[in-house]
Amino acid sequence: ALAIGVELVAESSRNAFQQWGPATAGEEQVREGRPLYVTVRPLKRGAKGTWIKGGLTWKAFQFPRAEFAPAQERAMRLNWRQVQAEDSYPG
Repeated sequence: ALAIGVELVAESSRNAFQQWGPATAGEEQVREGRPLYVTVRPLKRGAKGTWIKGGLTWKAFQFPRAEFAPAQERAMRLNWRQVQAEDSYPG
């Protein structure tokens, strides 16, 4: 099973270092007026039934994969193509 994870993240302060990427935005970051943005990433169901990143990236859906339900995989691939189209738009 596949899902799309949506997360509100805050730009880190100059002295902060996030080993695994930007931190989830909380009330403190909002009060501080830090720039906020939304991240969207593919998720898959883990062995314990929870949604995990599991090393998935949008590039994983560049080509068909047999490990996912065809309709879900197709939907993810369409999302990947949309991101690629927007990234290549010069405007």
